[in-house]
Amino acid sequence: MSREALIANPPFHLTPVDIATLRQNDDEWEYYTWDFLKDVIAERNALDTLTRLPSHLENYIHFNNYVKQTYGSMLNFLMQHKIGWIPKSVAPADIPALLPLKPTSMIPFASPEDYRIVRNDWPYGTFPENKHLVVWLKSRIPVNEDGDPTAESRALIDDFVDTTFRSNVKEGTEIMWFKNRTAWQSVRALEHIHVLVRGAEEALIEAWTGQTEADMEANKWKDGRRVAD
Repeated sequence: MSREALIANPPFHLTPVDIATLRQNDDEWEYYTWDFLKDVIAERNALDTLTRLPSHLENYIHFNNYVKQTYGSMLNFLMQHKIGWIPKSVAPADIPALLPLKPTSMIPFASPEDYRIVRNDWPYGTFPENKHLVVWLKSRIPVNEDGDPTAESRALIDDFVDTTFRSNVKEGTEIMWFKNRTAWQSVRALEHIHVLVRGAEEALIEAWTGQTEADMEANKWKDGRRVAD
């Protein structure tokens, strides 16, 4: 399927930035710098202006179609094959009856059993030293009327990021987090935050996530086809 066909029939909403990106080649792509990401995320909260490498965005669209056809929904795929909170033996049709998941604690991040840190399978088009992680939670994070974390929620997240990530990195490593507003989330049914890390050693990323780069879905797809399991 051509990229123009993907633009005409996407499995999810494509932003103007996404559409322009799909009309680019990878060699035309200007990789996001850390300073650019800080400006977009921390200063302007303009997350809808970020997207993926052109080839990754194309493959991500095909991946979405594949997941829906194979697993029924992105939520099913995440629950059973990425996060592991629901056994693979459970039929997709039976998953809704198990939701929402019951956390050990209603306080976000209070129990390690209630969250899971993984690599973002389809990270933004940034330089390789900038790693993108996702923390999935069983409990909800309170937000204000705009969909942004409340002051209390921000304090909880800051404390979690400090304890889990910042306290374990070498000097010079930079870390920031963000939480997408509901309208910008690709998976709305399961709470999550994003953590970006600049300059951390690969061994530390693997320790946090239990995953290698080979486990990322972006590295299992090429030219719109799944090439590895």
